[in-house]
Amino acid sequence: SAINYLRCIEDKLNDDKHFVCRRITSSNVSECLKNHLLNCTRIVQSNNNVFDVAYTDNFDFNISYQIFDNYGLLLIVDNFINGDYVENALGLWTENQEMVRAFINRFDYGWNQIQNIEIKA
Repeated sequence: SAINYLRCIEDKLNDDKHFVCRRITSSNVSECLKNHLLNCTRIVQSNNNVFDVAYTDNFDFNISYQIFDNYGLLLIVDNFINGDYVENALGLWTENQEMVRAFINRFDYGWNQIQNIEIKA
């Protein structure tokens, strides 16, 4: 689904209807995302659409989520300000079952990985 999302952005940038896309990302990205960013940059060189990308390795946030009875997902982004204050006004609620299932699978995978780590005293 991520590749389809990236293709959709490229299609929108290729479209005649004015489209602006700006992205902030880490400099440490997958080859697939790197190619996508290069494609987007090339596409807008031949039209009036806008694609800007900024790279930073100083993201200062945490993402947490809660799943409610396999029905709903609350995704919360905590932004650290000045290293000590946490602002968490950014949240997303969804009842999209594909999204909920994806986060359940993500949690289950992560939990299994943690359980396999031997803790040495």
